[in-house]
Amino acid sequence: YSLVKSPIKDLSELALECLRKLTFPAGNEEFFEKLDDDFYPEMINLLISPKYDIRESVLEILFCVSDQMSSKVKLGKSKYWIERLIGLLCINSYDNKIAKYSACILSNLAVIPFNQKLIMPFEEELFLASCVDESLTKTLMGIISN
Repeated sequence: YSLVKSPIKDLSELALECLRKLTFPAGNEEFFEKLDDDFYPEMINLLISPKYDIRESVLEILFCVSDQMSSKVKLGKSKYWIERLIGLLCINSYDNKIAKYSACILSNLAVIPFNQKLIMPFEEELFLASCVDESLTKTLMGIISN
């Protein structure tokens, strides 16, 4: 994980790709639960990377780890997570993969009452995004109805 923060871009991107691949096998959840508290803010910061591949990898990682209860709480404490996920959801309606990952992560996090309160000010944006992309309607309406 420390290599993700490397100033050497190629090394940083390779480390991120390794982390992404580690999220797929079952049993690696414990590894991600034990990561430092700065892991989630760092991932959130990478969501504004100008490189599409980096944003996609980060979303895949967050999607996998946002299913775990401890991750839901830790991620909810990060700054700007809602704004960045909703931003990616709304501006990537043409890119269904990015939008779907963003919606699913928001849905995973919305089961925590504290996170739900943070999401509610963006109810209008979620509603509009659900109208633009029918494949996201059920997920986004589930978040709003909570």
